[in-house]
Amino acid sequence: MAKRILYLLRHGQEDRKQRDDALGGPLTALGRKQAARAGKRLTMYPIQRIFRSDLRRAHETAQIVSAFLPHAPLRTTPLIREVVPNVPAWHHPYFDTVDPADLVADGARADAAFARFFRPNRGRTDIHELIVCHGNLIRYWMCKATQNEPRNWRYYDHANAGISLVQIYPDGVCQVLALNDTGHLPLKIQSYL
Repeated sequence: MAKRILYLLRHGQEDRKQRDDALGGPLTALGRKQAARAGKRLTMYPIQRIFRSDLRRAHETAQIVSAFLPHAPLRTTPLIREVVPNVPAWHHPYFDTVDPADLVADGARADAAFARFFRPNRGRTDIHELIVCHGNLIRYWMCKATQNEPRNWRYYDHANAGISLVQIYPDGVCQVLALNDTGHLPLKIQSYL
């Protein structure tokens, strides 16, 4: 059987001063530049589909990236919105303020998204899918993909427009091929918030 290869792209830098609604802020000029560089980088892969979060920063990032991948249909889903999936092992006082009900809901959504996307390919040819989403979600997924304790998600970091690759074998085993690749982003345009 063939493999499923996931390309996980964190959105470009968000303009946090323009958060007018529940969909968050748009990309900054730097965020648009980061997204364009990621789009150009991703042309080297045979991506067949693009999934994006419905939050504005991921939505805009995917729109920019999709111009470089015009053959790949673009789908939007709230399943891959940003999350705080659990109280991490590397604790910070911020997590004391998170509503426990939100943690439960976010954790359930993160797990549902993992089950949806990190599943074996039952076809005869490899599947290549790009997921444009959020840092916490990618970090949590990387813990799950590598069978690391899910509460360790905060030990990872993921740059704006950083790319991670995960290959899923027919038996469900995940192999990380790249983690937070920023080779397409010169140091002067790298950011993490």
